[in-house]
Amino acid sequence: MTQIYTIGVAGPFSGPRAAYGDILKHAVELSSGSFRLQYEDDCAQVSQARAAAERLVQAGVDAVVGHFNSDCARVAGPIYQAAGIPFLMPASTASGLISETGGYRICAPDDAQVETLAIWLQRRQLQMGEIWSDGSPYADRLQKMIQLRCPMVGPGQQSQVCALLGAHHHVAAELQRRGRLDEVVFVPDDCAIPEFVELAADVNARVLCAVATPDFETCVTLAMALLHAAADSGQPLAEALHQTPSIEDGQYRHSGFRLDEMHFGFRTDEGAVA
Repeated sequence: MTQIYTIGVAGPFSGPRAAYGDILKHAVELSSGSFRLQYEDDCAQVSQARAAAERLVQAGVDAVVGHFNSDCARVAGPIYQAAGIPFLMPASTASGLISETGGYRICAPDDAQVETLAIWLQRRQLQMGEIWSDGSPYADRLQKMIQLRCPMVGPGQQSQVCALLGAHHHVAAELQRRGRLDEVVFVPDDCAIPEFVELAADVNARVLCAVATPDFETCVTLAMALLHAAADSGQPLAEALHQTPSIEDGQYRHSGFRLDEMHFGFRTDEGAVA
């Protein structure tokens, strides 16, 4: 008799990050196949993520996909690892998470995002100026990486590029607060979501957004496809995942970042949209 596996799906299904939870749920359900699904809402909060992970372990799930937020993945991963449950991360980008969680990351890490920005700046002979952070661990990590890796303006020099870092709704609110920005504004991968465009619709700015490749929804679909292949192999899920050719040292080989330009109400001197 064919074994029916139960996949735990953890993510922000409520709260200000729920737009990502909606994408996660949609992608999982489209690719669930014969899997049973069990959802747990972590609200993108560390305390909730720990409780969600414990509930999934108690429920006896066979694998877990999710925990969009890196800090949620960091506290949940060791719980799954201790229980011997494979953990696949489609969106948690913090460096070091693979060794800290024992999980498999489908998306690229933050240092790849910053490296893509650094190359973009260097090719255009531009330097990074102001870096604003919403105070989250995610934004603070990116800020430190940018300062170390990217060319920065010196004292008295004028900047043509600034960065607004943090959760997509915080970045959109900061853009709204500033109104018009003449600099190019770099925003991180958290902003690569339609809701960010809606929230920032009234500003005047040229925005450079880091976009994960594959995107979040595709990474979720890939995670489910890897689990289906593991289930079909006849081996234990953890053993089959460990032998997957597209994963090396817990990292999906074919992930990266690109930068997309978005224009919000920005106009040239002639009045045409740039």
